[in-house]
Amino acid sequence: MLTVYYYYRRFTLDGILAFFVLSLILYNLCRPKNERLRIWTFALLGTGVYFLLYVGLPLLVSRLFLLNYTTPPYWYYFLITSATAFGLSAWLLRGNLFSKLTYILFFVALVQLYKIACSPLFLAEATMPRILYAFLDVLSALLQNALLFLLWRFFAHFPLNSSVKMSVRDALPVLYFPVSILILSIVLAAYPSFEHIDVVLSIIILTNLPIVFYMISRLITAYEEQRRMDAALAESQAELDSYRVTKELRSELRKERHEIKNRYFYLQTLLKDGKYEEAESYIGTVIGETDKSLRTIETGDSFLDYLLTRKLTVAKKAGIETTADILLPTAFSVDRETLCTVLSNILDNAIEAEEGVAHPQLRIMMKCAQGYFVAKVANRVEQNILEQNPELKSTKLDKPNHGFGMRIIRRAVEKQNGIFRIAVEHDFFEATVMLPLKK
Repeated sequence: MLTVYYYYRRFTLDGILAFFVLSLILYNLCRPKNERLRIWTFALLGTGVYFLLYVGLPLLVSRLFLLNYTTPPYWYYFLITSATAFGLSAWLLRGNLFSKLTYILFFVALVQLYKIACSPLFLAEATMPRILYAFLDVLSALLQNALLFLLWRFFAHFPLNSSVKMSVRDALPVLYFPVSILILSIVLAAYPSFEHIDVVLSIIILTNLPIVFYMISRLITAYEEQRRMDAALAESQAELDSYRVTKELRSELRKERHEIKNRYFYLQTLLKDGKYEEAESYIGTVIGETDKSLRTIETGDSFLDYLLTRKLTVAKKAGIETTADILLPTAFSVDRETLCTVLSNILDNAIEAEEGVAHPQLRIMMKCAQGYFVAKVANRVEQNILEQNPELKSTKLDKPNHGFGMRIIRRAVEKQNGIFRIAVEHDFFEATVMLPLKK
């Protein structure tokens, strides 16, 4: 057991294994330039080169100059690890050099910080039973690799965009943090009894403070730019929806006028030919068909009448039981583009969500109260989708597909200083919109 541990320490197998993991991470994040290069081939090649440089080269030098072989210092580990990984990734993997260098430096910084965290164990080597120390040392190496695996998952979840070319002003702050941590770890390893290590630590922390503030500032700026882009997208979508509805309304009116003209001509022909009974029967049939095709929603607002009738017609064709409770004043003023965007998306979502639901139902309520136009659309659900998908992420595989257009709805409502709420109550998903009335 101790013999195996001796060679484990002599050839720094923990460092070799860590480099192997680093090779896997780089391959996974950057992908190979040559598709025939497999991940295990790259990892073994990199680890072999690393072993020759980190273990083989010092061993050769010690033999040539008749020196006692000792484990290379930390600065040498940092140099060989970073240079080997960077060189091989630049040669064999895709992506820009900055992304690869950032991955490598953060990886090495984590390893060094972990070594510092384990320093009490290393300092107790002389006072601890050998077999116990060997066990704890190997265990700490296993824990280190578990942390490296988590770092791998973190990198994969937040990859660096290799298509973005960063300026020196942006690149240096990103790299300074891991480099400063590495400097600290090297100083601690080289001078473990250095009395003023707290001074070095304070300098590193102080110099990193503006870096952290700069990163926070850039993050807030990026969020603000994203918010403006979303608002512009919502505005564009509102204009598109308004244009689409207007175009469909005009087309429907032209179609109805054409149909009325044809029916009037046919009725006139029957009357001229004296076919009064046939004309009477035809009038009864036409009136019956007209009653079915006439708008079933009368809100007093032609725009809402058309929009709601069109959506409810789609719902009825899908076999959805619909009810509408609408009580609006004769005249009310609200932003029509926002109203078009919000109601179109909410109703489309509700109708689509009823696909495959037993006893599908759609309920619509509209009123004006306390200076707001209030609309509530509720559709039946078989389970609380907010518990399973609280963010309502859009996906074609999601049957209760309420996620589609949610961001546009929220942005459109927020732009008008309105209120948008969603909830699941008594087996119904409810979307409530409140838009301020114009004075």
